[in-house]
Amino acid sequence: MAGESIEINPSGITNSGGQGAGTISGYDYLYMDMAVDFTVNPDAFTQLVSVADASGEGYTLTCTAGTAPGAPGSIQLQLDVEAGYSQSTPVITPPEGWAVNDGDMSSEHNPEGGVSWYITMTYGDGTADLVPADPMELTVGVSGVVANPAPSGGGSSGGSSSSQPEKPKIRVENQLDEENASSDTRLWPYGTVEEDGVSVTTVTQEELEALLELARQHAQDVEGLEGDGYKEGIIVIEDLDENKTNSTYILKLTEDQFQSISQEQWDRFTVQTPAGSISLYGGSIQQVAALEGEVDVTITRLEHGDRPGVDVTLTVGGVPVTEFGETYGVRIFVPYVPAPEEDVNAIVIEYIHEDGTLEVVTECFYDPVAGGVYFFTNHLSKFGVAYRPSVFSDVGADHWANPYVTFLAARGLLDGTGSRYRPDDAATRGEMISLLSQALSAANLPASAVQVYDDVPASSSLARASGWLYFNNLASALTSGGKLRPDEAITREDMAALLGNIASGVGLRLRSKGLDTGYTDLGQVASYAQTSVVRLRSAGILEMAENYKFNPKATLNRGEMAQIVATLLSSL
Repeated sequence: MAGESIEINPSGITNSGGQGAGTISGYDYLYMDMAVDFTVNPDAFTQLVSVADASGEGYTLTCTAGTAPGAPGSIQLQLDVEAGYSQSTPVITPPEGWAVNDGDMSSEHNPEGGVSWYITMTYGDGTADLVPADPMELTVGVSGVVANPAPSGGGSSGGSSSSQPEKPKIRVENQLDEENASSDTRLWPYGTVEEDGVSVTTVTQEELEALLELARQHAQDVEGLEGDGYKEGIIVIEDLDENKTNSTYILKLTEDQFQSISQEQWDRFTVQTPAGSISLYGGSIQQVAALEGEVDVTITRLEHGDRPGVDVTLTVGGVPVTEFGETYGVRIFVPYVPAPEEDVNAIVIEYIHEDGTLEVVTECFYDPVAGGVYFFTNHLSKFGVAYRPSVFSDVGADHWANPYVTFLAARGLLDGTGSRYRPDDAATRGEMISLLSQALSAANLPASAVQVYDDVPASSSLARASGWLYFNNLASALTSGGKLRPDEAITREDMAALLGNIASGVGLRLRSKGLDTGYTDLGQVASYAQTSVVRLRSAGILEMAENYKFNPKATLNRGEMAQIVATLLSSL
């Protein structure tokens, strides 16, 4: 390899990650860092492709092994900078074992009006063989004021001119999810700066407008699909070096930029980072938009025992927004890879109180496709992934209801008799009411128990839940003569009516998936339950039997109760 060299021209490199690394913007002035990575290995110098397409005009890096003026164990780097970028200064981050010492960098102006930098990087004490035992990564950065060269045709005192480099292509894309009748539009901004493990991203107006315009173009795509239609705007932040993760990610949006987002007909606005994601739904978006000032979204990695967690904050004008008025107005995602022996149904999220106490978030579920845990909350704080396996002796691993019973038990929602759950026993009306009121944290149960039904005394464990149903008029169709009949077995149609009413009462988004709702015995369903049966089936909460019957008058058993409620929670 002695005497041979490779030219690395960023404008010809294909991006494979490291969003924004090496980007040279087309704007007039820009303070930035550019990183061109390559690997020093035994046989050659091979670039690590981490520079965005067509983004590095103005920079050519040439690496020469073992040649003058370096002694054995050195590499000479030549960085040629075009005239328009000549105010830049190289910043060298050598790999372990290598060094760039004082006096190892010099520059000279070249005939084209640019600058050539010469850098000598030494391995060890400079006397060892050049080739390290293992591949080594070098980062050559360029930082400082970057000014565009004059457009073609413009004169200069030196009699030469440079052409205006192209602006980096804005990266936006739309994805249509036909199964869920959704249209997701994503933007990967280039304006990310990393320092000491903190990633800060800003969005240019051109980038935001590209996101909004592409979303509008595809807004009608969902109209022809079976289902309610779902539109989401997503800003994706990535590590500049995929091999080096940050601890904190901050997205900064101006007040005007967030106002533009709030005016779109999006169901959800998401900020996605390697540490986790936060999604704001319609009402929460409008709540933030009603405030004045820059919007900063911060997601910080946490360690929660031997599992990950996140600390999520949102400020407007420097003032934290911690509480959201909309029910199920905020969804958070934490990446997590389960251990091989872990049952994903027992994976939950714990809210970490300021005093260190833990509280299970019931509305959480592990998504194997996304590779992590989603959960809903109406406040921002610290949250961590936890594992809470539970075993009932009569619901073994081979039992059909095991996944659903495990799911609910991990969230502290199921009671049994000793170590038995009794999945084949009839579910009572009281058990269904109790399970739903605990599972849905948005059920704003009264602080004190009162008697509102003749057969549910204030001393009953069901009194607060029954009072909530009564004062919100959610169980009127299921009661008669002032009685709730909590100990009576619940029928399938009463289960559907109760679940449908409660879902509406707490503001659940049971979006239609366009599933077949054609139960052959739908006409036999009581009038007060028919709408709920169709709605729950279309949303995938209820199954369609092989004989296409709903069996409205049949009694629901405890295994079926667990299946329906677990399916509800994992469909939010």
